[in-house]
Amino acid sequence: MCLDILALSFEDLPRHLKWCFLYFSSLPEDFKIGIDRLIGLWIAEGFVKKRSGETLEETAEGYLQDLVQRCMVIVVRDVYVDPWVIRMPEFVLSCRIHDLLHDFTIAEAKELGFLSTPRLRTLLSFGTYRNFDINRTFPITDLKLLRVVDLEWASIDELPKQVGDLIHLRYLGLKNTKITSLPSSVGQLRRLQCLDAEGTGIKTMPKGVWKIETLRKVLVPFTVEPEMLVRAGRWIDSCLGSLTSLRELQITGIEGCHHSALLSWLPKLPRLKKLLLQGASIPDCLWRPSGFSSLQVLSLIGTVTRPPQHSSSGGDQWLPSLTELILSYTSLCQDSIAALEKLPELTYLFLGHGSYVGKQMLCSRGGFPQLEEWVIEAGAMPRLRSLKIYDCTKLEMLPEGLRRMAALKDLTLLNMSPDICSRAEKEGEDWPKIQHIPSITISAINPYLL
Repeated sequence: MCLDILALSFEDLPRHLKWCFLYFSSLPEDFKIGIDRLIGLWIAEGFVKKRSGETLEETAEGYLQDLVQRCMVIVVRDVYVDPWVIRMPEFVLSCRIHDLLHDFTIAEAKELGFLSTPRLRTLLSFGTYRNFDINRTFPITDLKLLRVVDLEWASIDELPKQVGDLIHLRYLGLKNTKITSLPSSVGQLRRLQCLDAEGTGIKTMPKGVWKIETLRKVLVPFTVEPEMLVRAGRWIDSCLGSLTSLRELQITGIEGCHHSALLSWLPKLPRLKKLLLQGASIPDCLWRPSGFSSLQVLSLIGTVTRPPQHSSSGGDQWLPSLTELILSYTSLCQDSIAALEKLPELTYLFLGHGSYVGKQMLCSRGGFPQLEEWVIEAGAMPRLRSLKIYDCTKLEMLPEGLRRMAALKDLTLLNMSPDICSRAEKEGEDWPKIQHIPSITISAINPYLL
């Protein structure tokens, strides 16, 4: 009976969703795959057809949402702490399918010939550092039709230079491998869309990579020399046009000498949705919304040069498109927080070590209208004595970090949702986080104003 129902559900899927769903047959049973990784693979495989007004990634996200709504895919949210990013937590969305569905996808894939092709086009690796001899099991001369090579966690330490002969390659995943350098021939992959080298020992990138016009996403480790990314020079002028498809970018080791290059080319990445900047100082190139109209997730680690001020009349402002903001060592003052709280779409705010230097923080009436989750890192804002939050009616819980703010003497929560007020009362779920604070004032929003 269950298999009959599954078969009917599968037959009801449009063709493009059938191929996306059957892709789970190539994954191990009970395997959780990162949503960003899965979307990149779907695009590289050619399953995603661009819809008007959307990027391929946005269209693929819609495909996944359709499968989730049909109860065919389960989304899992995990917390990941990257030791290279000053213990900044990251919420990673993964997905999987039920065991019964996995058996069904394998049977259906075999029947439709989904897993058997005359020439191999996809090479995937799963698990933790398995024995994998790339020279023995990856004969590039025989696999020139490959579109996808994802070697995540494979125990390999180098790519053969012949990788540049894979002229159809669209996705190259090297995450968490032992590779320490890339052959210059990677720059010959003219159809490459995604290069994921996070968690590797790579320190420099072949300059030819930045000339690949089809690149949509490049992820590099924090060991990559920052000059390869931000140094002004001829290569930036000649390669800038080929970077305009980037949706995610991480740059570390930024110093004052890099500011001019960043100021000149960062605003020219119109499709950028996720940006991380880390270094001794962060340039003031982010406060022009016209240059970052698509940016949604912003991480800043380091002293921010001329952050937007609530009282500023110069036009500088936090980007109104932001939905997530992560701050560490930014040394913001109250006036910058006052400017920050007006962001209309912000749903997630992380305040890490050194993010705020004031002794009082006021979140005023109407501030943070969409904020649902607020994270304060342990040890952040050690001198803060007074915290006032007004009208954050969508905030679901108080930050865990309040528990360790020993200097905090006064907490005021006004016009908050009844749920969070209940959580903050004695015996409430959030009470252990704030019971050490001498003065606590809590009031719920008037229900007649909802």
